[in-house]
Amino acid sequence: MQPLLTSSESLLTEFHLKVSEAQSQFSDPLLGSEAAFKVCAEYLKKLKSLLRKFRNLPREQEIYFFKEIKPIVMSEYIYHALVYRLHYHWPMSSQKNQQYFLERILNKLGLFFDKYQKFYWYYRRNSSHRDNVYFVRWQRDPEPSFEYVFCHTDPSFNSPKDLLLSRIKACIKFQDYLRDQLQQISPSNFNYKSNSTSPLVWSESISAFVELVYALFLSNSVNNGKADIKTIIAVLGKALGIDPKYYYDSYRYIKMRKLDPVRYMDKLRFCLHQDISKDRNDTNASPQIEM
Repeated sequence: MQPLLTSSESLLTEFHLKVSEAQSQFSDPLLGSEAAFKVCAEYLKKLKSLLRKFRNLPREQEIYFFKEIKPIVMSEYIYHALVYRLHYHWPMSSQKNQQYFLERILNKLGLFFDKYQKFYWYYRRNSSHRDNVYFVRWQRDPEPSFEYVFCHTDPSFNSPKDLLLSRIKACIKFQDYLRDQLQQISPSNFNYKSNSTSPLVWSESISAFVELVYALFLSNSVNNGKADIKTIIAVLGKALGIDPKYYYDSYRYIKMRKLDPVRYMDKLRFCLHQDISKDRNDTNASPQIEM
């Protein structure tokens, strides 16, 4: 019998081919996501059956399975369920309503990432110091999430955090999908320079742009504080190729963040500080020339 990880990798290769094949049969995203969803459900059952064949699994293999293998299939399962639900509830009204529909979902995703920010960064930074708790079965989760409830429904196939990890991976992919859909129905929000001579295009999120603009506005950095927020939004938006029509909603969701509410400001500060520190280190490390 092949080791678990080798068998799992073979199953994943087959899984990716089947999902692509299922989607390619339909041009309608609603039907395509439904077909892919069924494939994901089938391969989750196959993974579960495969795992049952291995008893007394070494801990490092168990961690790898629940951190690297299962979330690939489970995240696709969740992702295609989200895409299906998106198109099932797609508003058949004006472009403005469709745009607002997508932006509301994007904002909800932002709240989800804020809620689980600690584990989100554990995943994004490739951390491993808590893997023995997060990705080993029958462990008590010190920070239980909603997904932890399902761990007890089938403890032989769930670890404390693999479902949450799968959901995070699915939401990251779904976030990109939503932005693509938003760009298709309202390209001006992403490429506003068609009405401008500016060669610059904003490449961060709308919420990051709103965070930057409000920081400039509240710090009285423009016109000695005499410029209103709408004017700053309009001028900088046109210069940077973005037209965030629902900027107030974005700012409202930013204010609702419980952790790291000014993440874009923190990112700017970190990048600037890192570059300054690098220059200082290079200067200190450079050889001194004797005259």
